[in-house]
Amino acid sequence: MTATFDKLSLVNPFASKIADYISVMYAAHLKRRYEIENDFHYDACVRMRNDLFLNDRFRECLPIETFLNPEFNTMYSCHSGIDESVWFRKRLGDVFWYADSPTFDKLSNFYHWFPNMPLEMTISHDAPPEHLLYYYTRMCNISIDPNIVHYVSVCRDADYAKKKEAAGLGPLGEHEVQC
Repeated sequence: MTATFDKLSLVNPFASKIADYISVMYAAHLKRRYEIENDFHYDACVRMRNDLFLNDRFRECLPIETFLNPEFNTMYSCHSGIDESVWFRKRLGDVFWYADSPTFDKLSNFYHWFPNMPLEMTISHDAPPEHLLYYYTRMCNISIDPNIVHYVSVCRDADYAKKKEAAGLGPLGEHEVQC
């Protein structure tokens, strides 16, 4: 994995900002291999950070029936929206998203596709991965349903909250919760 990252860093210095997607890509490849070996497809596949807190409203807003029947070629995400800081004005939340199996596979190849990203887009706009993921998703002609859940928070411990405050970065944000 290190060789791949080093090679990609030489191609595009922005690569370190999307390093999280290496594990997403490899996990999706393992999932796909298992599907092929066992001749089936998962109904729904989830990408979720391991430090998320899903509150009670999460279950109310995402009934199991809805979750288990995602539309083909549609990505369901949270923390997505409009962002004026980049020219295409969209941000696609990447902390929790799900899709049907073939769509999940396409989305998980985001890291593999990244060296083809126009260099001026990544450097001159300094776009975070959420913006580039939106661009990639639309480039793949995948529909986006950003309205599923806004009840997903990142868990932070008390030490993190204190260090953030001491660094002058303010209190925890609306997407963070102390656990």
